[in-house]
Amino acid sequence: MAALGQLTAGIAHEIKNPLNFVNNFSALSAGLIDELDDVLKPAALDSKTREETDELTHMLKGNLEKVVQHGKRADSIVKNMLLHYREGSGERRPVNLNALVDESLNLAYHGARAENQEFKIRLERSFDPATGEVDLLPQEMTRALLNLISNGFYAATKCKAKIGLTSTSLPFPSRPSTSATASRSRFATMAAAFLRK
Repeated sequence: MAALGQLTAGIAHEIKNPLNFVNNFSALSAGLIDELDDVLKPAALDSKTREETDELTHMLKGNLEKVVQHGKRADSIVKNMLLHYREGSGERRPVNLNALVDESLNLAYHGARAENQEFKIRLERSFDPATGEVDLLPQEMTRALLNLISNGFYAATKCKAKIGLTSTSLPFPSRPSTSATASRSRFATMAAAFLRK
């Protein structure tokens, strides 16, 4: 398990360096396009050439902005991978269960978005503040949570496709019912009690 974590961290570090170059040079290039527009303004160009030049620089700038946007998203995913590796060594230790679930939810969501740009789902968080810290293996629990959450995303996506809903109208209540909230609280309490054993 430790070797897998080290491999993940090594890959993340290797990805991070070229990713920084992509992000930095894309942002610089977008600035250069603005400078190019300023240089071309006083140039004597016929209207058709001016229109084509403006359209090309506008398209190029839009493309670079997309590269920056997706580069930042990829950078966030790499940071989460590194954070996940640094947080635990595979030893049992006290961990804030709510923070671990929230981090796993974010990691699973970004992973799903990395696989499918069209993936959209509304995330609702309702943590029991009384849960507190639990003595567990954080990497193992994160892996289990990632699997559960990813399976939930898959099921929600399949359900949406089957009944033809839009991404913002998945068949989940906007506010959980009192019984659902109580069930979640009981589940969190039972999970915390089980994990303390």
